[in-house]
Amino acid sequence: MFCEIGRKSSIFDLSAKKLAFCGRETYLCTVIVFHGWDALEPIPSVVTSGTFDGVHKGHQAICQRVTQKAKENGWRSLAITFHPHPRLVLKKNPENLALLNTLEERVERLGKTGLDALCVVEFTEALGRLDYAEYMALLLAKTGLRHLVVGYDHHFGRDRGGDPERIRALSAQLGIGFEEVPAVQTEGFQISSTKIRQALDRGDVRLARTMLGYAYPLSGQVVQGDGLGRALGFPTANLQPLDPLKLVPAAGIYAVFVQGRDFSGAGMAYIGNRPTLPESGRRIEVHIFDFERTLYGEIMTLHFHEFVRQDVRFDSLESLAQALQADARTVRALLAP
Repeated sequence: MFCEIGRKSSIFDLSAKKLAFCGRETYLCTVIVFHGWDALEPIPSVVTSGTFDGVHKGHQAICQRVTQKAKENGWRSLAITFHPHPRLVLKKNPENLALLNTLEERVERLGKTGLDALCVVEFTEALGRLDYAEYMALLLAKTGLRHLVVGYDHHFGRDRGGDPERIRALSAQLGIGFEEVPAVQTEGFQISSTKIRQALDRGDVRLARTMLGYAYPLSGQVVQGDGLGRALGFPTANLQPLDPLKLVPAAGIYAVFVQGRDFSGAGMAYIGNRPTLPESGRRIEVHIFDFERTLYGEIMTLHFHEFVRQDVRFDSLESLAQALQADARTVRALLAP
């Protein structure tokens, strides 16, 4: 996904999965991706800043306004995003953290919004101690900030002290333009990362897709299973998620599209503890329709489109097989062109 160009090495640990970027810049399509404050050139810029977990329709609207304002003035459009997640560094309920995007997914999604550049900044305790005025000074020094765009509920700085009104007043003092992008709504409520997590936690991947603007992805490596799916007539690939912090949707059967390194197709995914069998432990399995190939060790991504049914216990394996046949017919109909 990334093509590294090396002017000066700048390597830092980005997450528990030990993902590291080398080099000051990478290119993603037509978007330059910088790594760290010092990689940035402080040229006149319209800037937005945040974690952007999910890069949902609200985030997309902010980025689109950034690019529009930048084009009007001949400036650079730039988004600053943080990694690891601030809650992990500040130790604010990190055990309950479930992310909508991996860093790679977030960068890819932000790169599709039309921005000229992204900067991935390592979030540290020192950065978390800055108040909103100090953080604004940092933006000025490092980015060439001329105009700041934030979402309707955005706060930054220590203890979220920089609310939109304070940021607006400080921007006026500094001679910087400022605007707050209104909330994006769907089905009568405001889109937020929290609402998307809640939808996924109850299996409502359709609503999540509406709020995100794309089907929720989950990537994993194919690991060895016990062969039960094949015995039931539905061979499955068993997935181990690549990122332990990535949110896994609620237990159940789903209609998904599957993307691998050199293949893609429609499929039926299962998430759950297989209550029909005398064992425990969550499984993530996918049966890819009309596909026969050994995939052990390969990486694939599930794109969740529809929830089909809840995970239930059956009286026998024969009853389970019959239910899977009915599920497959439903999923094929849902994903038909």
